Amino acid sequence: MSGNHGYSGRSRLLTTMLVVAAMLVAFAAGLGASYVLKGSGNSATPNPSSTSQPCVTKTALVGAGLPNPSQVQLNVYNAAHIAGLARRTGADLAADGFIILSKTNDPLGKTLETVGEIRYGPTGAKGATLLLAYAIGAKLVNDGRSDASVDFAVGKGYVGLATAAQVLTTLAKPITVVTGAGCTS
Repeated sequence: MSGNHGYSGRSRLLTTMLVVAAMLVAFAAGLGASYVLKGSGNSATPNPSSTSQPCVTKTALVGAGLPNPSQVQLNVYNAAHIAGLARRTGADLAADGFIILSKTNDPLGKTLETVGEIRYGPTGAKGATLLLAYAIGAKLVNDGRSDASVDFAVGKGYVGLATAAQVLTTLAKPITVVTGAGCTS
């Protein structure tokens, strides 16, 4: 037994491999822990240059700050080529309190297979958001217009306005809002 002390070459190799594997596991665990503690980078984080103003996460309601239907001016357009669709939809929206400016065929000449498009500019964004609660499934399209009017181009997928209960449920849904100069997204 000269110099072997009972260990074979295989045992030493196996021991070395186990030590390396344990080190890799420890490294991966440390990396994972730092990822969890630091965050994934996909959420709002404090901006180091704005440490004097905090990053605040609040819960708000979808309908908070939206106008009443009587404050929203709508153009209702038929983008499905179904006779009378703009007229009927406009009458339904007027019955819910919206101000209807016009009911005609889509001036863009589009044929939409979807529920429709809600077109608006920056000053009409809140009115467009309110209309979306009535026209569930429509697509919001910011066309950059300068006035507060909103267009609803009704598509082939439209089956009718949401019920009053559905509108109230949609507007009462809580959403998370991240605000403050100290936030980046």
